[in-house]
Amino acid sequence: MIMTRNSRFGIAAVSATFVALVIAVPLRAAPPDKEVKVINTPAEPVPVVVQGTPLQPVQRTELVIFAAGDSIKTQTLYSVPAGKRLVIEEASVRAQLFTGVSQAMVFLRSNGGGLGAHYVPLQSVGPVDGMGTVLVGTELLRGYADAGTIVDVSVTLNTASGSGGRFEVTVTGHLVDL
Repeated sequence: MIMTRNSRFGIAAVSATFVALVIAVPLRAAPPDKEVKVINTPAEPVPVVVQGTPLQPVQRTELVIFAAGDSIKTQTLYSVPAGKRLVIEEASVRAQLFTGVSQAMVFLRSNGGGLGAHYVPLQSVGPVDGMGTVLVGTELLRGYADAGTIVDVSVTLNTASGSGGRFEVTVTGHLVDL
């Protein structure tokens, strides 16, 4: 039988359509019509793999209050317990700068394997109902503080001649065993 060019094209088109439908429509098995139970004897227990240890979360917030005339303050946030390492994941700050103060620098510090300091950049959200200028900042990081280490925050105002300020500093992370 001699095929014409049109009939070969027609067979190819039908074949391509059939293959596309077979690939596009997945076959689905029906659920079993009765309950399936897997029974293992004590001699052949079901294997279980523990995927790591659960994290021990840490979150601490402390206030740093500046009186008029103050320009530098340090506040302890967390003391790492024996046998643990603190993995610091985030530091966040909410600040109110009172009259005469326009800028502040906030450093999260720890001595885990050497003094490490992380700057938390602050953005002004403007004055809030006579409460001063409000600044906020969040810094995602990967910092470490070993057992017995103090994690603290150091805050510096741009002037000691202003009316002071109020800072809420939060550190978030988790403990791991050493």
